Amino acid sequence: MRMDRGERERERDHNAVGRERNKKAELNICKERKKRQRLRRRRRSLGASCKDSSSSSWDILELCCGFVRFLERESGRKMTKW
Repeated sequence: MRMDRGERERERDHNAVGRERNKKAELNICKERKKRQRLRRRRRSLGASCKDSSSSSWDILELCCGFVRFLERESGRKMTKW
């Protein structure tokens, strides 16, 4: 059975729509992959800096507590409520 001209045009348009849809889907997949990689990189770098800052803040807190204890010992009276 032969297709008439209009039918062939519709078939070609239909295929073009499918190709276009596939192309957009591939682009979206690439964009998503890049976005995930970017987020992963950012999380890694933030995680490292957060770990560093949290450990250093604990060090600072420990130093402050030690200093307060030292002052309390030297002055003979309690400086904090805890």
